[in-house]
Amino acid sequence: MITNKNFTITQEDASEELKEQSRKILDGEEHSNNVYPVQIAFNTLPLAGDILENNYSEEEIIFLWNAFTQQEIDYLEEGKY
Repeated sequence: MITNKNFTITQEDASEELKEQSRKILDGEEHSNNVYPVQIAFNTLPLAGDILENNYSEEEIIFLWNAFTQQEIDYLEEGKY
């Protein structure tokens, strides 16, 4: 599943930050996070929603729950994992 709603809103600024972070990381320089609260260069799992207490983002949880069948959800809720 690919979602880019956040990136679309900040596309120009995020693209510039991605280029700048990539250049600085490859050059061994310090970089900053200005558009998003986390590094986006070389980040295969970008921030998607708020980070929850379990260290997953809201979007990751939604994605996972949408991938389960109702039987699997019942199984998880019963604590049989």
